Amino acid sequence: MTEPLQIPAPNRLNFRAWDGQRMRCEDDFYIRGGVVYRFTEFDGPVACDWIPMQSTGLADTNGVEIFEGDIVMFTYWWFDGNVAESQLRGVIVYSPELMSFQMKGVKNKDWQRHTGYNDSDYMTPFSELNFDKADFHVIGNIHQHPHLLESEATE
Repeated sequence: MTEPLQIPAPNRLNFRAWDGQRMRCEDDFYIRGGVVYRFTEFDGPVACDWIPMQSTGLADTNGVEIFEGDIVMFTYWWFDGNVAESQLRGVIVYSPELMSFQMKGVKNKDWQRHTGYNDSDYMTPFSELNFDKADFHVIGNIHQHPHLLESEATE
């Protein structure tokens, strides 16, 4: 007798949410139809204005899961005849138009010259970054640490 075929369960989407004061884990809320519902002790789920953030499914060099809204420092390797690296910083955003996670807010002269954009609103798809977790490090998130994006990361 042969054993039944075991089909692996699909990966579960991970979310967290910003409630205006602190980050919440999925035990505190759920999302249905684009609306975030928080759990209450007596009233059951209640719609709220928490900001949901989806996981990218990737982890940084320390094994920290990378979420939409995270600010990351990453090493970009330049191979333009000379092997060089730049430490770049940006925030992870999701682009519904491209259906992918992007890096936004990178302020670096070499990066701006490479992309042709002087605008820190330029979004770079992860596919252009040649993602390697050894090159990425989560340093904060846009809600609790917006000051991390204000300083120039120019080299």
